[in-house]
Amino acid sequence: MNKIFIFLVLVIFISCSQTEQLLYEKNYPLTNKSVESKKTSYKVKIPQGWYSPTENSYELVDIWLVDERLTAQIVVLPLNINNFDKSISLKDIINLNIRQKKAELGDKYKEVIPAEHFFINSIEFYSFQYYDFRNLPVRTVYFKLNDIYFECVASFSEKIIPEKANPSTLFKVQNSVLNSISLK
Repeated sequence: MNKIFIFLVLVIFISCSQTEQLLYEKNYPLTNKSVESKKTSYKVKIPQGWYSPTENSYELVDIWLVDERLTAQIVVLPLNINNFDKSISLKDIINLNIRQKKAELGDKYKEVIPAEHFFINSIEFYSFQYYDFRNLPVRTVYFKLNDIYFECVASFSEKIIPEKANPSTLFKVQNSVLNSISLK
């Protein structure tokens, strides 16, 4: 009887703990170079074969990373939620943005997979994937740092030949960048 009780306690404990069950790896090689947030105090490492364009001097985006072949990009944008109740959650934000993307694309909206909820280094993330107008997958990840919500979008550029697009690698790069988040 004691063994059954201990087993049940372990099952409950394991099921309630935060896990890092990720759809995509987070081990893409990163350089020693970092790019700093323009909106709050964090930075991320730049992936190998990527760079952060200097054209972002107007700070239109918080962090901008571009593949050296100009075939993909990762953009981090702060979300302006001033008009919302302060108790809004990441889940509320992703649901709102999924509805917005459905409205934007209309009957062309196709979801790749259902929304994903995960943790990396104790930071909570929600993501969803959909197909863009060229039928290439786009992955948007939401997170919160220092009371600011962010959207991190990984997408392919117009230069990619659709047959050569590798979304698994792109989303692995995205997770690796998110894994490298460090506070300044």
